Amino acid sequence: MNKCDRCEKPIAKRTPGLECSKCEKFVHATQACTNLSTKQIAALRNADSLEWTCKDCQRFTPVRKSYIIPEEEEKVEQNEQTQDHSYSKPSIDIKKLLKDISKEVGVTIKRELEPIESSISYCHDKLDEVLDNVDVLKRRIIELETKNIALNNKNNNLEIRINVLEQKIGELEQKQYSNKIELTGISDIDNINHHQVTKILASKLDMDANSVKSIKQIEGRKGKDGYLLLELSDETESEKWIQAAKMKILKINDILPNAPMIYNEGKDRIMLRRALTKTNKIILWNAKKQLGSEYKYIWFKNGHIFARKRRQRQDHNH
Repeated sequence: MNKCDRCEKPIAKRTPGLECSKCEKFVHATQACTNLSTKQIAALRNADSLEWTCKDCQRFTPVRKSYIIPEEEEKVEQNEQTQDHSYSKPSIDIKKLLKDISKEVGVTIKRELEPIESSISYCHDKLDEVLDNVDVLKRRIIELETKNIALNNKNNNLEIRINVLEQKIGELEQKQYSNKIELTGISDIDNINHHQVTKILASKLDMDANSVKSIKQIEGRKGKDGYLLLELSDETESEKWIQAAKMKILKINDILPNAPMIYNEGKDRIMLRRALTKTNKIILWNAKKQLGSEYKYIWFKNGHIFARKRRQRQDHNH
């Protein structure tokens, strides 16, 4: 049995071969063993008059030209020689080669892209997670803003109600002082009879001393002078005493002729004023501090501050 000179495998019916017309070597009738194209192999198989020469014989056998080529057609001869010579070169299936290269490149690219795709997928999942968290935070912020607005409204409402309650409480507290007046100027004098002083004061003001229900001495704080707190029978009576005191200028010697002279001239007056709560006293003091340069008379009455300018008789309610 003949063997292939190229692959040294037997030539059989299923694997036919070609015999070199020069050296009588056998090779398989395949592209790998003959370096021929499929068309060339098919032509040798179908034609009885074609002879095949192996590559080695083609290399060492001198080539004799069979055609006469004119000089002016030199280029045509060269092209034909090149064409004839190309038949002796091994044939390569370009399409198959490109297909194999493309397939291998595709596999390589796919292998290289796998970790990148995995990273992109991971980043995409994380981005979705972040966006979900952002949406949750936005909803929570909106809820908190809504609650904050509601709490602010509630707080404002409570502040208004508290202010109203404080005002009501202040009015109630001041109401308890409606029948009380304060007598200033004699509280610092020792060993005086408060009831006797009240009787003399009532006589000077042409008032009824029996309308005084109680007398209480209030000590001054932080270096301030104290005063006597007189509780009268009702608010109307206390208003009468205050109006009567406005009509007269009373001094200590008018009430206590035997009292020691411990005051300078101009500071020995006795004053009657409405009794105020601590809060209202602070309000009146601040009003005098702010309005004292423009208004000569500033007083508190019925929950309001009143002021009168120096040269005008019109009262202003603040």
